[in-house]
Amino acid sequence: MSKAKIYLKELSDQFKRTQKALQAWSQADTPNIAFDGGVVKGISESLRFEWQRLIDASADDGREVEDKAKRVVMALDDFALKFARWMRAAAVQADSPRGSVAMWEAWERVEAAFMPVNQSIPKPVKYLVDVANAPREQIARKYGWIDEHGEPDLLKVQEEYETPGKHFDNETWTSPVLKSYYANINRQWPERVGSRKPLFSTMNELDPEQTATPRIAWEQNTNRH
Repeated sequence: MSKAKIYLKELSDQFKRTQKALQAWSQADTPNIAFDGGVVKGISESLRFEWQRLIDASADDGREVEDKAKRVVMALDDFALKFARWMRAAAVQADSPRGSVAMWEAWERVEAAFMPVNQSIPKPVKYLVDVANAPREQIARKYGWIDEHGEPDLLKVQEEYETPGKHFDNETWTSPVLKSYYANINRQWPERVGSRKPLFSTMNELDPEQTATPRIAWEQNTNRH
């Protein structure tokens, strides 16, 4: 099994394919499935398969996960659990073919997790000093330049003022607010039940009997949710 790192970009690409399948399903009138004395519009095979692919694409199974992808992986941990439980129930008509309430709520959290976390690029130091007349301590904190004593690094402010680009690159810079956000995600990361194994990739996706029975070991490990 590949131990390649999980990156947000790869998950985002699969998420886009999943959203495309979801949109197509939302606009369709089928499939119509008998349930509980009536007929309901069930989840299409194409949407189910894209969900399965996204779940397995985010299954770390001991792999390293990019910091930017951790929020998404944790949201998909929960969705994978709710989705697997719904599939089991739907296979024996114990839940609606349209999906369970818990599953759809978990999916909404996945969609929220994929929303971009934006950061605003600060004005150049020279502008902040000469035009905005901003205090240099404030400039240092805005840029996240803090010395080993936890104080604003005024030397970096001066050097960036004299030589723009010496300490700041807008392609690689991360704002202090975003750094704090990722630090919070990293604090939550160890609280996961554990590394998640793929649920569907080793199964025959054309066989409903197989896809309706994801790995029991992982389910037992997540029943505490």
